[in-house]
Amino acid sequence: MESVEKGKPGSLPLLIDKKLLTSVNSTTVGQAIVQTVVDYGIRYEDLWFVMCDNACYMTKCIRKVLKPLFHMLSNETCWTHIPSLVSSRWVDVFANVNSFVADMKNILFTHQLARVDINLFC
Repeated sequence: MESVEKGKPGSLPLLIDKKLLTSVNSTTVGQAIVQTVVDYGIRYEDLWFVMCDNACYMTKCIRKVLKPLFHMLSNETCWTHIPSLVSSRWVDVFANVNSFVADMKNILFTHQLARVDINLFC
């Protein structure tokens, strides 16, 4: 894989860490991001993009915690969360369809032969 210099045109964004938070609010999310930046020795001016969902605590975290610290920071909302939230409401309404889909996933993804066939056509 070709190395990419930070800050140069054509440089690629990197996912550098994932954290599981037991309490989620603007403060804990901000602390996790700042701690990750410190742990990895990233200069504050080198963090320039964050992608998150549109939850109130995330927009507050970006506005109140991150933007004052990381002056180059911009953010984008990941809109895939919205259809996921909407579709999760339909699971209760169409319980039989949900059960059928779960059973089919179980059949297809737990049997080795089915997994090979699916991988061949994906």
